Formats: sequence, structure tokens, C-alpha cells
Amino acid sequence: MNRLLAFLLLTASLAAAQSLNRERTLTLPPNVTAASTAIARAGNYLAARCSDQQIRVWKLGSGDAAPQAFTLDNDPIAQIAISSDGTLLAAGARSGAVRVWEVASGKVRLNVVAANSPTRRRSAEVVAISPDNRLVAIGPIDSPVEVWDLAEQKKIATLRPQFGGVNALAFSPDNRWIATADGSTEVRVYDARTAGLRSTTADLLLEPFAVQFTPDGKWLLAGGADKEVSLIDPATGKIARKLEKAADPVIALVIAPDGNRAVVAYVNEKSFALPAPFAVWDLSKSSVITKLPQPDDVANGGEFLADGRLLMTSSVKNELRVWSLR
Repeated sequence: MNRLLAFLLLTASLAAAQSLNRERTLTLPPNVTAASTAIARAGNYLAARCSDQQIRVWKLGSGDAAPQAFTLDNDPIAQIAISSDGTLLAAGARSGAVRVWEVASGKVRLNVVAANSPTRRRSAEVVAISPDNRLVAIGPIDSPVEVWDLAEQKKIATLRPQFGGVNALAFSPDNRWIATADGSTEVRVYDARTAGLRSTTADLLLEPFAVQFTPDGKWLLAGGADKEVSLIDPATGKIARKLEKAADPVIALVIAPDGNRAVVAYVNEKSFALPAPFAVWDLSKSSVITKLPQPDDVANGGEFLADGRLLMTSSVKNELRVWSLR
């Protein structure tokens, strides 16, 4: 399932939804589409994982492309992530290679192979950058999560779920903790530097696909195949409450900087290739603010910016479309 996370992130209606406004259209080379995007919460950069195995970056203010595209030497790219402030870009490859660059200069800050084995390399399907830009977490398929220190250029922790690898990762706002949505149907919270286990949530019925801390770190949201979003106390692993069950599984979560709103994206239960709606929730009231229907073109990324806007992206051949919702 985690191979599908980037492509299906925030599956939603874009062109058909009246409450979404197209902000700009970015040009891609002929016959190139964007499989997924990563948007800096600061609102300064947008990165796109493209079908020609290049990662293209634009300045959101001007729409200008960065001086260079980023690649993993033609190694098929599985996942990308951008830091909240837009200064770092990370990419994981099908071979297990992971590279982190400085966006402005193109300088490589980390170049490693995760879950390296003489007999098998495992695809780096999940990548996350800590809010302070000091740590990078890598989730190789069916393997323990690795945490790397960028300054020291070394692996400092290995997070070991019982089996199944992870579907999603999230750092806490204070950089101390990291949450994992495990293939074993559990959600775990670890010390990001020591790998000490803080809590385990074992009350989910089915596999979780998304986790995200609230900006104050008080709650951890998790959702997945059980079609619900659970609000978890990260200190104890106990579920405090759940949002209303939906018709489809939850595939991604994005929480606004004020902690009051969350976008919950769903994946069509009948076929992962089909679109599904997304919903904007009021977390304090556990109620839906708005739902947007199925798409004319399918969203491939999204993020709440620091100013409270929700940006979303979609791609057709030769172009990447940027949409906003206040």
C-alpha cells in the first residue's frame, strides 16, 4: 500500500470544485506529468516528482523554476519530501538510495542507501524531514525505519516494528518524537534520537496509512483502512476520540498551522486508481467544514501554508496546476 501513498495523496476534485481556485499553471516538458508534489509550509517552494525521473522545483511567489532539476542518477524515484521552511529537499529511490539537497544551492547534504543488504535493496517509500532540519527519517519497504543525522552524516536510530514496515512517518513539532503508521495495524511513537518506544496504539482495527501531529504536539492523528481518523494521546497511545467514519479508507492527513482544521484525503475503496473525495474537518467540533467531490483531474499533493491557505496540486501532460482553498 505504501507505494501508492505519494500518487494518491489528497485524491480530490480540483477543476470541478467551485471552492478551489486555480492560482497558476506551471509548465512541464512535452509528455511529462508530475506523479506527486511536496510543498513547503513556508510557502516559498514547490517540488514535483516527475515522470521523467527528475524532481523540478519552483518558487511559489514568482512561479519561476529553480536553476537546476534534481535527480537520483536515473534511479526511479519513490518519494519526495521538502522541509517546512523550504531549504531542504529529500528523495527516496526504488533502489533504497536516499539523497538530501539544499534547495537554493543544489548542495548534497546526505547520500545514503537505506536498508542496504548484499542480497536485496529495499525501496525507500517513505521519507520525512524533522522541523528543525537536523534529522531525516527513511522508511524502506518492509524494513525498520532509519533516522539519520544530517550534520553528523550518520544513522543514529533504527525503529523496529514487529513486522510489515511503515506506511507513513511524522515528526513531532518539537523534533523529539517520531510517529509511525505500521503495517502491523499499530501506531507507534519513538524518541527520534534514541529509538526508545514512548507509546503504542494497538486499538486500530485495520492498517493505518497516515499519521500527523497537531502543531502543539498534544495529539497525534491517524487514519487508514478502517475509514476513520483517530485522535491519539502520543504519550500513552490511547485513542481519545474519533472523527465520523467515512465511506472510503483514509490515505493522507494535513493539519492547519492553527491546529483547528485538518484535510482528510480518502482513497476509493473499489479501486485505488479511481478518485475519491476529500474533507476539511473542524477538529475542535469533530465536524466537516466542507467536502469536495470527485475530480476532473486528480490531486497529487497538498499542504497548509503558514498563512492558513491550503494549496493543492494536480497534473496533466505538460503542466502542473496549483490550486488554493482558504
